[in-house]
Parts: sequence; structure tokens; C-alpha cells
Amino acid sequence: MKNKAFMDFKNFLISEGVKTGTGKEYFSVKIGDLTTSLQKLSRDVNHMGTRTTTDVLNGIIIAIRVILNDNWDETIRPYLPKIQNIGVALAKLVEKNDGGMEVLAGTIEAAKTELENLISKLGNPLYSTNNDEENEE
Repeated sequence: MKNKAFMDFKNFLISEGVKTGTGKEYFSVKIGDLTTSLQKLSRDVNHMGTRTTTDVLNGIIIAIRVILNDNWDETIRPYLPKIQNIGVALAKLVEKNDGGMEVLAGTIEAAKTELENLISKLGNPLYSTNNDEENEE
């Protein structure tokens, strides 16, 4: 009985179009999560202490490592070096931490902009609804 319920749930997920970690939609969501984290950090960095900022940056770096270590389709792999470069830049920022708040804010803003550009290159909206189609009718 347990296996039947599992298979029914698995079929439900497949029929709903949920990607399991290889498609552009799933990749876009992961990049969107990173972008959201960087946007929040960019907004709040001037009101945070060094330790808190470092902790948040370390969390973002770990999320980047998880994305890089996932098994992606060939269509996604060309985008991975850009994400790796962003992760390296953020890791160096955390490691050195001698440039002051201006360098910190500038690097975070540059990383956020690069991720936003990457999302636009993917061509997949992060959060799409059917409202546009309904409005056209």
C-alpha cells in the first residue's frame, strides 16, 4: 500500500510538470532564490554588522555550491561557470573582508546584477501566471 501511494504521488509530480533538478525551469527557480537573497542583502547591508553580513554571504556561497554540484542537462552547463565566478567573488570578499562597506556593497550589487542578467538569458520567467493569457481573450 505504501509503494502505491508513493507511485501515485510520483505520477502526480510528473503530471504537474515538476522538474527534478535538470530543467531550465528548475534552474531558473534556483537562480531566482539566489537573486532574491542577494537583493535582500543588498538592501540591508548598510544596516547589518560584519558578522551578520558574513554569515548571510556564507549561506549564499553554500547555495551556489549546491547548484554547481547538482547534475544538470547539457543546456544548463554553459551557465554554470558564471555562477561559479560569482561564488568565487563572494568567497574572496568574505575571506579578505578588508575593502570596507563600499567594496562589500559594490560586489554584492555586481553579483545581483549578473544573476539578473543570467535569468533574462534563460528566457524563463521566475513566477509566471496565466493572467496574461486571460487578459488577451
